[in-house]
Amino acid sequence: MGKFFYRVGAGEKIADVANRFGASTFTIIRDNELAEEPSEGDILFVNRGGDVYEVTPRDTYSSVAEKFGTTADELRRKNANLPYLFYGIKINV
Repeated sequence: MGKFFYRVGAGEKIADVANRFGASTFTIIRDNELAEEPSEGDILFVNRGGDVYEVTPRDTYSSVAEKFGTTADELRRKNANLPYLFYGIKINV
């Protein structure tokens, strides 16, 4: 766990940074108020706090919530109210 700043490397995308540090893509987007991919040299705030789960095929908010003993609404709240889950992204649980 931990919070830190990270300088974006050449060709890196938000998902690359999230995967590298075990953070949630949506937490990085939210915490940095990003509307597009960062550019090389940009500084991102990365928060690795809490548990992160990588979405698998056929996952829904309800199925993930059941695995972690929470509710679908709570998962949506923790993940910037994303309307549905995408395979391969990392979310906060």
